[in-house]
Amino acid sequence: MATRSDFFTLRINKHFGDREGDLGGFSRSEYPFVENEFQTSFVIDEEPQDGYFLIQTFDINLGNSPHESQHQILINGTNVGGPFGTGLALPPTSTGQRWNTWMNFIPGGALERGVNTIQFKRALGADNFLIGFITLHWHEEVN
Repeated sequence: MATRSDFFTLRINKHFGDREGDLGGFSRSEYPFVENEFQTSFVIDEEPQDGYFLIQTFDINLGNSPHESQHQILINGTNVGGPFGTGLALPPTSTGQRWNTWMNFIPGGALERGVNTIQFKRALGADNFLIGFITLHWHEEVN
């Protein structure tokens, strides 16, 4: 069976956090405050297999240790955060307030033909951060 690659880029541009305005210097109209959760959808025309995503984040401070709650990314209800789905989604920014791009694996079966949902869940705590864009890339069967 032959496969090809396809992708979809979503502009999220949301501010996740416990207090609106904690990330000064960003327009509230460009990065609306959503508190703890945001969900959107996208469509895949063919039968998807495994893949990966690239996500752009700003100023994540949560430590992502196994003892802390984790920010999560769910595709169709499947947690796709962390290396091979370990749940360690959205790693902390390495130094200060800056943008980072992070890549992670999407396991086979997480994506579906037709409408797919992607959900971002902020862990409890005082972390305030932005999500810019996410690009999802997958393999699909060629007829």
